Parts: sequence; structure tokens; C-alpha cells
Amino acid sequence: MAHAADFIKDLIRIYLGKRVSRSAAELSYFLTLSVFPTLMCVYALVSEFIPTSGIIEDVLRGIVPMETIRTIEDYLLYVSVYSGRQMLTAGAILMATSSAAAFRALHNIMADIQGAPRYHGFRSVIASFAFSLVFLAAMYFTVVVILTGEWFLRILDEYVPVAWDWSWLRFVLLFAILLLILLGVYHLTSPRGKKSALLPGAVLAAAAMVAVGVAFSAMVSMSVRYSLVYGSLASLIILMLWLYIFGNILIMGNAVNFLLGEYRAGRRS
Repeated sequence: MAHAADFIKDLIRIYLGKRVSRSAAELSYFLTLSVFPTLMCVYALVSEFIPTSGIIEDVLRGIVPMETIRTIEDYLLYVSVYSGRQMLTAGAILMATSSAAAFRALHNIMADIQGAPRYHGFRSVIASFAFSLVFLAAMYFTVVVILTGEWFLRILDEYVPVAWDWSWLRFVLLFAILLLILLGVYHLTSPRGKKSALLPGAVLAAAAMVAVGVAFSAMVSMSVRYSLVYGSLASLIILMLWLYIFGNILIMGNAVNFLLGEYRAGRRS
């Protein structure tokens, strides 16, 4: 019990001492800039063979606030009508630069927590742009898996007649996808030559993201006054707040991994 209390105290010290909240806000800003260009790039890749109209709400309902879902759907509708080579090129450039900036912000805070960066100097810039390609591939994989999930369950039900319920299986699928992404992010931001467990923090962070996403979506759906306060900016503010919360969880998940490594090495009592 005493060790658990010390562990929580150390987590709080890291959160306050390393200014995790500020880093999460920086991460939220750059991720917000990268969301819509990334959606444009992913849409250009999947729209020809996967219909996205009407599916976005079915998949994200209960996880993402409805205001944000409607904004995404309106944006995809606009892209489907007015997209062109110039817009796609501009979107790809903005996605690469903003997601690269998000990776550098994440890399810096992880280095502060773990005591050493993984990349130094110009290599960190190269790694950040390489990460933007990985980020796009991860989002593409996520969209394809989620959009085809219900279709796959219908086929599976023909061979294994079990009461497959997409309404709750999508949360399990989301958890699995988040877990894979978090493991990759934690590995890419961990110092070279330093062995540390990645799974405990990734599991806790993925579970927290799903749970907080559901709770935050429910809280926003029950409130009708935020649109009166923020007006037409409400959906953008909600998206940034949602990403800010997830940024905190993402960073603290790796803080859990770091502390577990410190305790196992006997550097903390």
C-alpha cells in the first residue's frame, strides 16, 4: 500500500514538475492542425473503395462528441466535392509539418521525463517527418479497420453464429488499435540503449483513453450551453479539449513506464 502511495506521489511530481499540462496543450494544438489535413489524405486513399458517408457517426458515436463528428462529416463532404490535386498537396504538406511538430513536442517531454532524448539535433527533425508518414499510415490502418469492422462481423457471423454486437465490440477494437499505436509511440520516444517496459503504461493509457472518451462524449452531449459560450467555434474548442485530455493520458502513460523501470532498478524507494 505504501509503495502504491509513493508511486502516485511520484506521478504527481512528474506531472507538476515536468509541466505535462503545458506539453499536452502544445500537443493538442499541433494535433488539431494535423487532424483535418490527415483526414483529407486518408479520405483520398479510402474513398474509392470504402463508402464513408453515414459510417463515421456509427463508428465514433459515444466515443467522440457529436459536435466534433458533425464537423468531421461536414469537412469530408466538402472535400468530396471540392478536393483537387492542389488541395491534396497542400493538405499533405500541412499534415507532415504539423504532425512532425507534434512528434517533436512529444519527444521533448518524454526526454524530460526519462532523462535523455532518443534523437539529437538534426536527427530529431528527420525522425519527426518520418513519424508523420507513420502517423498517416496508422490513421489509414485505423480508418480501414474500423470502417470494415461491422462488415467483417457480418461475414464472421455466417461461419461462427455468435451474437456479435458491434456497438460494444468497436470499443474493444478501438482499445486494441490504440494499444498498438501507443506501443509504437513509446518505443519511438524512449532513449536508445535504455530498456524499459512499454506494455504497462500503454495498456493503462489505451484503457483510459477509451473510458475518458466515452465519459467526455457523454458529458458534452448532456450540455447544451457550450455552443452558447463558444458559438461556431464550439466544435473546434471541444476537439482541442478532447485532444488535450488525450495528450495528458498519452504522456502520463509513458511516465508510468518510466517509474516502473526506476522502481525495478532500485533507484526509487
